[in-house]
Formats: sequence, structure tokens, C-alpha cells
Amino acid sequence: MKEIPKFKDKWEENEFALSVIAETLTNLSNRIAAIESHLKLIPKFDVNMIQYKPEGQDEHLNIKQLFDDLYGRLNKIEEKNIIE
Repeated sequence: MKEIPKFKDKWEENEFALSVIAETLTNLSNRIAAIESHLKLIPKFDVNMIQYKPEGQDEHLNIKQLFDDLYGRLNKIEEKNIIE
């Protein structure tokens, strides 16, 4: 951090303050650019990225199919319990 000098007048003090603010914004801009470049390296999520083969089934299910299957089974169980 910069040492704060003694100022002759308010104009000099304002000039110093604005230069510190400008330097801070430049540093933040560089950090944001670095973060954005790293975020571009992360692959976009696709439902087919996660595959699961339930026991007794021939084919793998993607995450959407798996959740659809699980919720379908849960709904059947809830319906049975309400009826009985």
C-alpha cells in the first residue's frame, strides 16, 4: 500500500486519491479478467455428463432420466400410501 504523503493543498490530495482509486480499479479489472479466463476452461454441464446404470437395467441413464425415474417411483409410493 502506498504511503500517504503530506499535501500542499486539496487539489494535490484529490489527485493522489484519484490515482489510488484508478490503480485499484486497474488491479480489480486484471483480477476479473484472470477469473473470466479460468472460468472459460470449465466445461459446460450437459445432462449426459453423468451416466448411471441402475441395477437390473440394460442401458445407462443420464441425470435427467435418473431423476425422472426416481420421482416417478416416489410418486407411485406416495399414491399407494394415500389410497391404502
